[in-house]
Amino acid sequence: MSWDVEIAKKNDGGESGGVLEVDAHTEGGTFALGGTPTAELNITYNYDSLFTNALGVPFPSLHGKHIREVGPLLFEAAKKLGTKPAADYWKPTAGNAGHALMILANWCEAASQIGEDYYLFIY
Repeated sequence: MSWDVEIAKKNDGGESGGVLEVDAHTEGGTFALGGTPTAELNITYNYDSLFTNALGVPFPSLHGKHIREVGPLLFEAAKKLGTKPAADYWKPTAGNAGHALMILANWCEAASQIGEDYYLFIY
């Protein structure tokens, strides 16, 4: 099981609209061959307790929040955990969890430079 997470604009219904474009990446539990150029990340539920401990709130509670609100939380949580991933993506290590959070934090920072409203969506 996993979360699908993205940085995107809100549509008229308040859900995900246009996803932020980023450099192509192959991070996460699933990815497109050759990478995907969108701020979308599949994250295993294996990191759930690590996220909750580092963030101080359950990870899914960040759904729909503005990047200006969640970006700093993600960055601080990633720093607490460390960002050196283990060789095994599925292993619930602090480094794996912190690495995933830092990717999201960096995307929040990139989106803030664009000057448009972007939000964190977790499904």
